[in-house]
Amino acid sequence: MDTFRCGATTMTEDDFIIKLRIFYSKHRAIIMHDFDNLFSISKIIDSSNTLNKDEKYFYFKILSDQLYYYELPLLYYYLEIMKSSSDPMKPEFKDLADKYNLLKNLDKLLLMKITIISK
Repeated sequence: MDTFRCGATTMTEDDFIIKLRIFYSKHRAIIMHDFDNLFSISKIIDSSNTLNKDEKYFYFKILSDQLYYYELPLLYYYLEIMKSSSDPMKPEFKDLADKYNLLKNLDKLLLMKITIISK
């Protein structure tokens, strides 16, 4: 199991995921509604039979451009914890975000500085 160092704090990968889940459950009313809407819109675009591949990418670009600068790191971590979710629909959101490059505007400097110190 990986051990991470974030600043002066050292934690296991499981502890890190638990802390993220606590954060998201604590702030669900504020941020999760938007992410759930984003997921729903993503599914509609991707599953459309009337849109070709270029049109789907076009609409995902519009969707991506609507995300606020500081929402992107929150979405990034949300997708990371959801890819291991027991809800069968949540890993699909991570797949769609990757497929259509939804996080293309993410500034990596806004992510926590995490170092893997052991495997």
